[in-house]
Amino acid sequence: MEKLGDLLVDNPQGLLVFRDELTGLLASWEKEGHESDKAFYLEGWNGTGSFNIDRIGRGSLRIKNHCLGVFGGIQPELLQRYLAAMSVALGNDGRIQRFQVMVYPDSVAWEWRDRHPVKGAREAVRDLFDRLAHFDPVQDGAAPADDFVKLPHFQFDDEAQGIFVEWCAELHNVHIAAEQNPFMRQHLGKFEKLFCAMALILHLAEDGIGPVKASSALRAAAWCEYLAGHARRIYGLVEVSRVNAARLVGRRIADGKLLDGFTARDVFRKQWTGVTSMLQVDSALFSLEEHGWIQGVELDGTTGRPTTRYYVNPHILKGSA
Repeated sequence: MEKLGDLLVDNPQGLLVFRDELTGLLASWEKEGHESDKAFYLEGWNGTGSFNIDRIGRGSLRIKNHCLGVFGGIQPELLQRYLAAMSVALGNDGRIQRFQVMVYPDSVAWEWRDRHPVKGAREAVRDLFDRLAHFDPVQDGAAPADDFVKLPHFQFDDEAQGIFVEWCAELHNVHIAAEQNPFMRQHLGKFEKLFCAMALILHLAEDGIGPVKASSALRAAAWCEYLAGHARRIYGLVEVSRVNAARLVGRRIADGKLLDGFTARDVFRKQWTGVTSMLQVDSALFSLEEHGWIQGVELDGTTGRPTTRYYVNPHILKGSA
């Protein structure tokens, strides 16, 4: 984090952090001594705030424009466990919802292909990045920085603004209002920024000059619809993971592997597949209690914290006998 801070001081336009495997990055935020790393990454999402870093023996850093993007991949099984653990803990702080351009592609049948890349495509993309890395936004029609917005910024034209307002009304009054999944509801709550970002990217990628036009706004709306479908599929993994863990623990209860009055620690010690962490154990026990398989009773001990013991529904035991 400290090195990124050094780089951001000299790069007010922001940085992109690429991680081939995002699990390592997410796990590092939970390590002792790295508590501030998570805040550093989360606060860099807006791209318009500032950030102070206090370094013992090396003084303090002030990042005037804290703009940080993260790009990478993650295995579906690991993401499934990560989301399931977050769903029963206090860790749902919006970190996953900040990954707005998430896709969960379907696997395709393997096919051997031996062909040259499309001629000119790679060069065109490289030229686009080079142009945007050095272009002057004000010269291309952006409004200059002022007392309220500290960076040059583009605006919608009147037609595009109308499309955005109508889209926002449907987002809040229809989609968010009817959404039951808390992860998905929070994810959609960040879609206004995604719409504007996608519209601007499309505008600039096509050498757009001046205000962002209706054509870019309509395509941004289509992108949001596409990405919402992928996000819904990804957050659906939470319920799948929780159900699988609950089924496994339920089978062990029915098989007599867990005695009446067991604790979460007893389940954790078994290290059964899918319930290898305390968060996964808590998630499974929460589902089983919610469906009437077990009843948790908190018992006060003579010392230390109270212990929750779980007692099995007698009808479950009769059914397995």
